[in-house]
Amino acid sequence: MSNRNFDSRVVIQRLRDKNMAQNFAQFQQNGQSIINNPQTSDPSPQRIGQYYDGAGTAYEQNLLGSGYTVDLGATANFTPSIIPPSPPTNLSATAGNASLSIAFTAGNIGTGLLVNYEYSIDGGVTFTAFSPAQTASPVTISGLENGITYTIALKTVTTAGTSTASATTTGTPLSAPGAPTITGITTGNQQLSVEFTAPGSDGGSAITNYEYSTNNGSSYNTVSPDQTTSPIVITGLTNGTTYTIRLKAVNTIGAGTASSSSSGTPAGTPAAPTLIYSLPGDNSAYIYFTAGANGGSAITNYEYSTDSETTWNALSPADENTPVLIPGLTNGVVTSIQLRAVNVSGPGTASTPLSVTAQAPINPNSSLEYDPNNGASYSGSGTTVTNIGSLTGTINGTMSGGVIYQNGTGISRKVFAFDGNDFISFGQYQFGTSFTISAWVYPIEKVSINGLIANVGANQAPSGFKLGWNNWTANNRTMYYEGGNGSSGNAQASLENTVVYNTWQYLTYAIDTVSKIVVFLRNGTPVDTASYSTNQIVPGIGTDNAEFRVGTFTDGSYGMRAQLGYIKVLNGVTSVGDIQADYNASKASFGL
Repeated sequence: MSNRNFDSRVVIQRLRDKNMAQNFAQFQQNGQSIINNPQTSDPSPQRIGQYYDGAGTAYEQNLLGSGYTVDLGATANFTPSIIPPSPPTNLSATAGNASLSIAFTAGNIGTGLLVNYEYSIDGGVTFTAFSPAQTASPVTISGLENGITYTIALKTVTTAGTSTASATTTGTPLSAPGAPTITGITTGNQQLSVEFTAPGSDGGSAITNYEYSTNNGSSYNTVSPDQTTSPIVITGLTNGTTYTIRLKAVNTIGAGTASSSSSGTPAGTPAAPTLIYSLPGDNSAYIYFTAGANGGSAITNYEYSTDSETTWNALSPADENTPVLIPGLTNGVVTSIQLRAVNVSGPGTASTPLSVTAQAPINPNSSLEYDPNNGASYSGSGTTVTNIGSLTGTINGTMSGGVIYQNGTGISRKVFAFDGNDFISFGQYQFGTSFTISAWVYPIEKVSINGLIANVGANQAPSGFKLGWNNWTANNRTMYYEGGNGSSGNAQASLENTVVYNTWQYLTYAIDTVSKIVVFLRNGTPVDTASYSTNQIVPGIGTDNAEFRVGTFTDGSYGMRAQLGYIKVLNGVTSVGDIQADYNASKASFGL
């Protein structure tokens, strides 16, 4: 044997290769998987090249730079084992909007590669492959119907095959609820009661609560404790502040779509009004008052009680301004009156009582009366105007040259006409601590104070009074009182939009220096919203000043531009019944 042709290393390597091939075949016959080639002969790794079912096994080996083929000498006679995948386990379903998310534990994938999963929504009767493929937990099943319960099973799909079905789990797809509808908001003290109807869709899951927003949806608060019925009461609000409310329904998915907005303003009930004066009438009385705080919502009416709050009667028609008329009293009987204001939250606190005595008209005589239509008062010529009141023949007046005696506009009776600079001057007269002045006038527009009667000049500090109407601002037509207050002479009370231009009207001014009140009436009826203040009336404004005038203040300022039908001065505050009686007796002659 030639040494050149023999190399023991080659023989040994070939024997080793054959032995390894037999070992691999045995592994396969025993059902064991060959994962990689364990042959590690040096100097280079060896690997199994190919397996052929029913054929011999060929090896390739790079050994000392030469290629060798090892023939086992016979067929290995083995078939590689294929192990199918196992199904997933521990399935659990989480609801989504028209979908279910299925979490699971993956099964053994066997000898193949994982390529997808299949799902069943009918308890394993039929299966559908995910498209696109899903290969990790959780998998999402979409295209479902909210509110329907599905029975879910999964299968594992590998290159080696498909597993059997998993155990089932159930799930119900859900969505968040639709929008509720706010149907109304009721005001309360520091709260709003929100009425609503539930959403048309609960998303497949029962509504468990609601959320509310007070700032038009910028932020939401959860109703606590949970509530699913109307109304929802939102507390902790500020009276008088307007809130823009939205609602959301909540189910297991979360909060749904917001409702449309609706606004509300919480309010407490009003504070008690302060009763300051009464003007008696025939079986009635007018009550003057100052309103209390409205509680955050406008006062819409008042209620009155005449029996110490046992019963309350709402004013009808509603009246929210001073004064208010209290009917149903008995003339000559002292009655204790109480008021309480009403707003959207209901009636408020009752006032302290004010005693009132209704009285029938007594047709009192006026102390002073000047009437150009009465020949006893003015003869039709000259400058003397004679008093035809109870002080007959005294306190006569003298007309300035510009006063015109004429037929009144639109009527057949005689009147005095003033052009804004003219007046009738009278001597000293004590008007007293309380008095009432009524006059028929036909005002003609003039932008200024129009002085009807006064016993003092403009801006004079001494005690005294000035009555008329004011038109400083555009057409405000204000009944006007100004009284000297001992310092500035500028204590005022006024009532806008009362005087009407170019029409006959009966204006009454009732002054009570004891109660420090002035009240205004037009055509026999007290007018609303007069201004009052404790410094507006001071004792002594009816003092014996040297002069009083009709048509201007005593210094000649602020003359009136109007026609005068007649003027009367009565002692004391005349009852509404007497004022109305005088108005009714004379109105026909003034075209009313």
